[in-house]
Amino acid sequence: VRPGGSSEQGQRLVLQRVVGALAEAVRGRVAVADEGRVDGELDAVALLLRDVPAVVVHLVGDALPPLVAAAVSGALAMAIFESRGFGDLGVAWRDGTGWNFGLGCVLGLASAALVILPAVALGLAHYERLKDADISWRASLFMPVLLFCGATGEEIAFRGFVQQYLMRGYGVWAGIFGAGALFGVAHIFNPGATTLGLVNTAAFGIIFGASILRSRDIWLASGMHFGWNVLLPFLGVELSGLTIRVTEYR
Repeated sequence: VRPGGSSEQGQRLVLQRVVGALAEAVRGRVAVADEGRVDGELDAVALLLRDVPAVVVHLVGDALPPLVAAAVSGALAMAIFESRGFGDLGVAWRDGTGWNFGLGCVLGLASAALVILPAVALGLAHYERLKDADISWRASLFMPVLLFCGATGEEIAFRGFVQQYLMRGYGVWAGIFGAGALFGVAHIFNPGATTLGLVNTAAFGIIFGASILRSRDIWLASGMHFGWNVLLPFLGVELSGLTIRVTEYR
């Protein structure tokens, strides 16, 4: 249903509630991470206990809820407003989807590397070794799973129904910029969030949104998002205000 009809106010109310639920999902993921933080750092050992069953518990308890919340909210909104199915959010697997995701991962990894490594090579930044760094290989294995679920959940949330709804109602670029702005605002509760950081996050959201025009699904954007997120902790860099400790250096 296009905005401007007789049920416009009701549609906007439901849309506001859907977006609110998505923001709560993002906030919830940060809150879960906060439980394991010590002086602004996310202790990787707190994410994983020392046995395999605990890994499963953390996967189900920490990684899956944001992804499920985004998928359910997006599917309901798509069914109510568009009378379409879950696959129309852009998650349907089809020819070229694997290539889109793989290309996105490469672009995300390359972008993160280009931001950090040249500065180190030119002496503009340097690494220092942490004393008594408590590193767990289990955390290193679990962390990419957590970040994949988070990245994919956010892409379903913001580049799924929300961007499509805005694009159909207000135009392609209004939808892309609008969803990007909402993406930035949703990260306002991240630890140490700043105006510049939120603007950068919104800019990334716009780039992810524009990639939908090429791929016609969320997987190129999801790969870019995941590739960026997963490399930063291994480079010793904070991610969304959290230090996910998987290396002895920072």
